[in-house]
Formats: sequence, C-alpha cells, structure tokens
Amino acid sequence: MSSSPPAKPAFDLRSVAWTLTALRLNTAVPATLAAELDAKLATMPGLFDDDAVVIDLSPLSAGDDEVDFTELVPLLQARRMRPLAVQGGSP
Repeated sequence: MSSSPPAKPAFDLRSVAWTLTALRLNTAVPATLAAELDAKLATMPGLFDDDAVVIDLSPLSAGDDEVDFTELVPLLQARRMRPLAVQGGSP
C-alpha cells in the first residue's frame, strides 16, 4: 500500500515586518503638496529614490476636500515615490 505525500498548498501566510515611509497628508490640495515636496526634494534630492510609501490620511479632518487619487498618485510617482497603500481614510 503506497501513500502519496500531501499536496503542497497553493500559498502560505507569514507575518512579515516591513519598513515603509508614511506620507502624512495635512492637505489634499495637489498644488500645495507638489510645491512643498519639490522644495523638500531640492534640499534632499535622493530622499525617496523609488521608495514605497503609505499615504496616511489620518491628519485630514472630515471637513477637508476629498483626496483626488487620480491626481495624487502621478504627482507622487513623478517625485520618485511608489504609493503602495492608504491608511486613515474614510469610505
């Protein structure tokens, strides 16, 4: 009687600690974000270097303008950030 080994599962779940930069937005105004990011990058040119970032919306109050991700994501990508996730937002 031969028994075959158990089938290998299609995936595994593992707990992993990642180090990510959180970009905390205090405003949702793209022009303001672009200007301040450009000023920061002028003094620190390699600051992001294609790093993954988490967009943190928690500082924005409920009365702030809605975040336009179709404008925000390319704005960040143009400054060598790779938006990976969003936290602290509302539906």
